[in-house]
Amino acid sequence: MANKGSEVSFTGLIGVVVVALFVGVIYFTGPVKPSVLDRVVEYLPKTFAGKSEPPIRRWLYDFQGLVGGLLALAAGAITIFQMRLTDRDAAARHDEAMALAREANRNAVERALNPTILNLSTVNRYLDRVEKDVRSKNTFEMQNEELRSQAWLLAYIHDGLVEALSREQFVVGSALFPGKLAYKITYLKKLAEENGHKIAAIDKNFGHGAHRPATAKTEKLLREYYSPFFEMCAFLPELIGMLRSTAEKHQIEID
Repeated sequence: MANKGSEVSFTGLIGVVVVALFVGVIYFTGPVKPSVLDRVVEYLPKTFAGKSEPPIRRWLYDFQGLVGGLLALAAGAITIFQMRLTDRDAAARHDEAMALAREANRNAVERALNPTILNLSTVNRYLDRVEKDVRSKNTFEMQNEELRSQAWLLAYIHDGLVEALSREQFVVGSALFPGKLAYKITYLKKLAEENGHKIAAIDKNFGHGAHRPATAKTEKLLREYYSPFFEMCAFLPELIGMLRSTAEKHQIEID
């Protein structure tokens, strides 16, 4: 602030000097009545033979031209100085706007990550448990049967994934994420939505634990669900890790 005050004072001083010079030039070198000028000049010797114009008049004209040039230079210097001040102010406003934008972006990212990371981590723990149970079976048929028996839990897992990735603040903040992370979020959400309908239909056929033979339709759905299930198991931990890295980058503490 002290710098800015001194710059303004300096500009004002230059303005005063320019005005004083201008007034002086007008006062001393402005149009003079011929009768007065002639009375002044008639006492001066003519030192330049053949010159009809008195030397003092020529000197006054030259002096007026010199002062006019100095005034033009001063005006140019003031213009440049003011332009620099304007540029400096514009740069300061730009930096302030950028700082505010960065803070707004950070807040949006923080609202997106909290509590989404914790919600996804909870879903991942349940998904990991189901994956271990399925992989403990030795045959494809036994693994499918395990998926069928835990369809009720998988249906909740799919609902939890879709809900976490569809939260309004998460969607808004994810627009600020890097391209790879944004792609993985979109892909996982699509995977959870498309296969959530399949596992819900499987759960309905199984009857929440009431053992009944699988219908042909259920068998078909289980075969279709098998690969996406393992893909989701591999995809979710990777996504959570990327979200945590984003939180660290923005110095966001995950509650």
